[in-house]
Amino acid sequence: MRIAYDVTNPYSSGSTGIGTYSKALIETMIELFPDNEYLLCIRDSRVRKILGDREAFIKNRIKSYNVSHRIALKGFLVPPKRPDIWHGLDVWIPDKFTGTSKIVLTVHDLVVFSRPDLLKENYVKSIRRKFERYFNSVSPDSVIAISRQTADEVSRFFPSFVSKIHIIPQGVSGFWKPSHRKHPFGGKFKYFLFVSTLEPRKNFKAAREAFLSLGLENVKLVVVGKDNGEDRNLFDDDRILRLGYCDRDYIRTLYTYSHGLLFTSIYEGFGLPPLEALSCGCPVIAEKSLPCSEFLPEDFKTDCFDIDLLSKKILFLLDFEGRKKLPEIVSGLTWENTARKTFGVYEETMSK
Repeated sequence: MRIAYDVTNPYSSGSTGIGTYSKALIETMIELFPDNEYLLCIRDSRVRKILGDREAFIKNRIKSYNVSHRIALKGFLVPPKRPDIWHGLDVWIPDKFTGTSKIVLTVHDLVVFSRPDLLKENYVKSIRRKFERYFNSVSPDSVIAISRQTADEVSRFFPSFVSKIHIIPQGVSGFWKPSHRKHPFGGKFKYFLFVSTLEPRKNFKAAREAFLSLGLENVKLVVVGKDNGEDRNLFDDDRILRLGYCDRDYIRTLYTYSHGLLFTSIYEGFGLPPLEALSCGCPVIAEKSLPCSEFLPEDFKTDCFDIDLLSKKILFLLDFEGRKKLPEIVSGLTWENTARKTFGVYEETMSK
């Protein structure tokens, strides 16, 4: 089977949720099903950026005897032989030139339809147009939803695709495990973590308000993530330590020594950080309505609009015992399971 993927996202911003999903799925697919031929494409609009950062490209590039890289020019696949399957891992498919290729589309979320109030107007309009074109014109043969919530959203906004939806959760890489490095701050203070791109829908305000209301001594809230429009005044307090972007080796160490991850996002298609944190033995407090909360113990769930409750949950984590058992909670969420289920979708799609 010849399978094509768009690797623009993992090669340009591999630390994002979609970037993590794309790279992990492709690498695991290659390992489990080596008899296939894999074609990795880069969108022409991002080629200069990706190839311009040679060090990052070399670091992220997937290599194997059965893998070839191509640049997609205006959506046209360069290779002489068309893929049997084009799997759109992000909101992009070379829709005008897919020909006889079967199309599988992974949908991470439909926030632009369900919660447009959380995003910028121009972004909402742009992504809506893409989804409407893919579903109404391209008409994918199979749709993979990463959570029940996403599947429900596809059913709601594109009801004619209900019979084509497959729910396949994301996995947690074996990389995420307790670190053996030294305490990141030399043990000078205790800390909680907030790991996320900083934008309004991630709801850092709630985590900040709940944490500061406790007036804890020698305890900080450590914030990791790129800025994407958050109010900078929110970080103007010496009890909040803002680190910005960190590589995943350092994040793993931060998880290992943290008293807990605060995941107060208003909306997520899935939400990997809480599961990665648990794999490192780090307890979590997460918004109960998020898809990832399905895998969390009840004590770790909260209503992030209830600041008093969120504050009590933070205190609960401060004295939490039982960290060694936390990795067991997510032991069944592996990229191998995700890849095997995804390959099953390929086989079913080819048989239609």
